[in-house]
Amino acid sequence: MKKFKTIIIHLLVWVLIILLMFCYLWLGGVLSWGNEVKMKFQEAISTFATMIVLPVIIYSIIFYLFFFITPRVFSKGNISYKFGAVVIIFLLPLIVFVSGKAAFGNAEAFATAVRGFSIFLFVAVLGVLFRFAIDWVNMKIKTDELQKQNLSSELQLLKNQISPHFFFNTLNNIDSLIKSNAEKASETLVKLSEIMRYMIYDTKVNKVSLSSEIKHIENYIELQTIQYVNRNLVSFIVNGAPDSISLAPVLFISFVENAFKHCTNKEIDGAIQIQFTIEGDAVTFESKNLADKSKKITKDDSSGVGLDIIRRRLELIYPGKYKLEIDEEGDSFKVYLRINTNDN
Repeated sequence: MKKFKTIIIHLLVWVLIILLMFCYLWLGGVLSWGNEVKMKFQEAISTFATMIVLPVIIYSIIFYLFFFITPRVFSKGNISYKFGAVVIIFLLPLIVFVSGKAAFGNAEAFATAVRGFSIFLFVAVLGVLFRFAIDWVNMKIKTDELQKQNLSSELQLLKNQISPHFFFNTLNNIDSLIKSNAEKASETLVKLSEIMRYMIYDTKVNKVSLSSEIKHIENYIELQTIQYVNRNLVSFIVNGAPDSISLAPVLFISFVENAFKHCTNKEIDGAIQIQFTIEGDAVTFESKNLADKSKKITKDDSSGVGLDIIRRRLELIYPGKYKLEIDEEGDSFKVYLRINTNDN
């Protein structure tokens, strides 16, 4: 939600609060239409400041206190934790008021205290509900934006992740294998089919299993390495249990593809290193490849566009829950991506 709209909504809410407070005081007999109209200007200002302005300042503090602590309290922990927080925040002051009735001296003082607490409770609940409403609207906007982004970038993602260059190279390799090793050619064709099926059909959902993503990357690596003499070019390691993780599809393949594109010496064992580490709900992806700056690398525009799309999707799907670092140090190019897949 844009800041201007948010400010307008806040102002409208406070106009509503002031009107409700005025009605509450009027109906409660605190204000009345009578002598107040004949007051001197100074007395009228003083009355307004005492009964409206000062309470608004106090209740605005209460309102925004609950507005800002709501996501911290209700976004974490289990049901019992949240229920306990509600009891402490809302019911404890009431218990104090009721148990301390004698301290007020008389029924009128106690009634005044209860009236103050009721307004406090109303403003506090309004702050919580307003925060929930703002968060819901923001989530709806982000969801709609993500859906539009996915629709517009779906084809672009496919083109960037599996480039035509890779596709035609793989077909040429299969053609060569048919003559020398028909069984290997058949296996390669099956893997290419799996890659295309995954990209075209399996990634249309919001989430896929990490094991499916890893299998897709393994197929891609195997087809890439067919064209190189060095069979130990890539070091691929998976630590942890990928079956227990679900996440947005096609978040890592761009980095793997770039590692092959940017690697300047494919004759060295382990020139490309790719590793997944799964710890609880967190997934860490790391890739590293040799990148000699003195050697010119032929790049295409799609790689940059692909990385931009990945950044955008991460920000939309995992705001505040991911860390992406891309560094080019010395003779290596490194990518570090950590994602917390927990929905809470």
